[in-house]
Amino acid sequence: NSLIVPGKLQFLLNGFEFIPDAPLKTNQPYTWRVTPGIKDKAGNRTGYENSGSFTTAASATAGVGSISGTVTDGKGNAIPSAYLNLSNSSYTFWRSATSDAKGAYQLSDILEGRYKISVSSPPSQTSLIPPPEVSVDIKKDQTLKQDFAFLASTKTVRGTVKTAKG
Repeated sequence: NSLIVPGKLQFLLNGFEFIPDAPLKTNQPYTWRVTPGIKDKAGNRTGYENSGSFTTAASATAGVGSISGTVTDGKGNAIPSAYLNLSNSSYTFWRSATSDAKGAYQLSDILEGRYKISVSSPPSQTSLIPPPEVSVDIKKDQTLKQDFAFLASTKTVRGTVKTAKG
């Protein structure tokens, strides 16, 4: 009795995201399952099965908003490939995005409600300190602007450099 929903499975830094090819039915329970053998971002085959379930909202168009903004290094320089994760407190609704070359991001089709957004540094810039998690309230037909700024970590090396002769 399972309904197969075609779509794309995208692996992210902190998990995965399924994007259906067509809109899901409203007020409908769904069960998802990732079977062993699916390849992760590094090309490794998973050796485990993962599953879960959720129910879509009564109306997918009622109370929908979005969030956009930029991710910078605190000096105003764009941070491309930063990973942004939005979720509600029960983790039954989430969205994710990656900032583009100009540091811009967009999270769309967010149901009305209270959410938290966390930002992770791109793999190439691990010395950046992530900004604190932010709570936001999404309203119908609203595009909320939320910018994030990383902090640069400083590293000081002290000591004496000696040659092989001492």
